[in-house]
Amino acid sequence: DADADDTGDPPPPPPDPVIYELGLSPDPVYTDDVLTSSVSSSDGASISWVWTVNGATTSETSDSIDGYTWFDKHDEVEVTATPSEDEVIGTPVSASIVVSNSAPERPTVSISPADPGPGDTLLCEVDVDAPDADYDTISYSAVWTRDGATTTGSTSTFSNDTIPSSSTSIGEAWVCTVTPNDGEDEGATDDASVTISLPTFTEGCTDTLLSVGTPTIEMTGFSTQGNWGPDHHVAGMDGFWVFEGQDDDYFERYLTLEGGVTSGHTLDEYWAGTGQVVFDGHMYTLEADTAELIKFDLSSETEVARASLTGVSGDAAYAYAWGVHTTTDLDTDGEDLMIIHSSSAAGGKFQVSKIHPGTLAVLSTWTAPSGHKNEYNNAFIACGVLYAMEGFWADTTISYAWEIGTTSVWDPSIAWDVIHYLTATQYSSLHDTIYAYDGGRLLTFTPTWE
Repeated sequence: DADADDTGDPPPPPPDPVIYELGLSPDPVYTDDVLTSSVSSSDGASISWVWTVNGATTSETSDSIDGYTWFDKHDEVEVTATPSEDEVIGTPVSASIVVSNSAPERPTVSISPADPGPGDTLLCEVDVDAPDADYDTISYSAVWTRDGATTTGSTSTFSNDTIPSSSTSIGEAWVCTVTPNDGEDEGATDDASVTISLPTFTEGCTDTLLSVGTPTIEMTGFSTQGNWGPDHHVAGMDGFWVFEGQDDDYFERYLTLEGGVTSGHTLDEYWAGTGQVVFDGHMYTLEADTAELIKFDLSSETEVARASLTGVSGDAAYAYAWGVHTTTDLDTDGEDLMIIHSSSAAGGKFQVSKIHPGTLAVLSTWTAPSGHKNEYNNAFIACGVLYAMEGFWADTTISYAWEIGTTSVWDPSIAWDVIHYLTATQYSSLHDTIYAYDGGRLLTFTPTWE
């Protein structure tokens, strides 16, 4: 007998294999990512995979596809998963995703110069470009802060990468933050920082001069009498200034010794003599009519201070041997502003006064135990010692030395070549060079020190 539930009909066919859910990860996906497909399907189903990029079929047949090989940003990647079981093929299911843009990675930046001083221009530079997985062309922009406050610069290589020297001052902390951009997205930033500090001043001399060597003629073609030299301050301006004549109101700046006037400067009144000095971006000189000391700003082209000098005589009796307008001779040791002079109180002997570079007040005055200023043609100060020579028409010697502020005086007997007519000398501790104006020729001497 047949069972009660036996109808004699064949058993029903098994259900078709089914995919319930198909996903892609990661999402979003970027160039060089490995894109993986995950499925949820009926028990026992096998899955076959077909990957296309922008509609073109690839040779990938696994559940993942490597972006390094197959796709770039903005490509559409599609996977089709087909289930099967016991030769029964189910309905295919597809999923797709568009590859996203990869933002640039962090660049490496620096500020040049790394140890800036006042008067330096700050330049933010990209030392190592920002890597970009899509190989896009990267642009950069900078944001500057000064002591924490945002400040706008100018553009040299990329946007806002430069802070001009006129915007910086001693003690300021500057930070440059650079952002890369691939045309679609900004990337990770990098920053660099510097602090504006006063450069370290190191004197090139000692307190004993052995020789000045032979002169080098740097430039020619100027008037017979005059003076010239650099900015003697460690934070001063580049270049050289030439003062032609004993009494004039116009002088010129040369950036290099190869020639070519960089700028001309005109005073309100004529100067007296050949004792001018440039110090920390300013020119100091005695005015011819008033015998007052004036301070002239070389950047703004304006007189910024003037003063009568207490205890400093303008009497022609205390001029150098060669000229009546040379009663005063401004000088510097690289850190302090000095003036070489004399007076009736000193009996005509050499005096040196220290001058405040801002107020022009006389801070200290020292008188030599011997050595009358009008017996010497010129003098300069180096490492606290005043050196003077006698002749101005023919070769001579530095025959007088005085350690300023002491009673120590000696005759160094150092040979000095005069080419035609020596009217000015000055020593730069910063450059360890003596600058001399000799008959319209600009000379330099390289001294030797003990």
